[in-house]
Amino acid sequence: MEEQDINERRKHKRFEANSGVFAINSHFGLIVNISMGGLSFRYVDRGEWEGRQIEKGSLFGEDDLWIDEIPIQFVSECQVDDGVACKSTIVKKRSVAFGDLTPHQAKLLESFIWVNTLGAVEATHVP
Repeated sequence: MEEQDINERRKHKRFEANSGVFAINSHFGLIVNISMGGLSFRYVDRGEWEGRQIEKGSLFGEDDLWIDEIPIQFVSECQVDDGVACKSTIVKKRSVAFGDLTPHQAKLLESFIWVNTLGAVEATHVP
């Protein structure tokens, strides 16, 4: 798929995260990139999410900014080479789409993106 096709398919501009954690229940991952439509995060796979239907998540970022009970849907997942020397440690990247956000959640998400990102992701870096 060409880079231009990927960009045209996306509804929201993606931003590279410089900080931020995404949590599902009591399991956490580091945010890789985020948009008003969803995010990608990395986590160490310990089998916590295998076969579980997850419908809500939480965001935690700089300046004590957090957003709770965000409706989500899993989009994709892949194993990543994180340069970890221990072969028994598996790092994965998972992408989620946000569901219908309340107006308050949408406003908080805009603030979260403003405070916790470095800038727009270039087309060559979009998975």
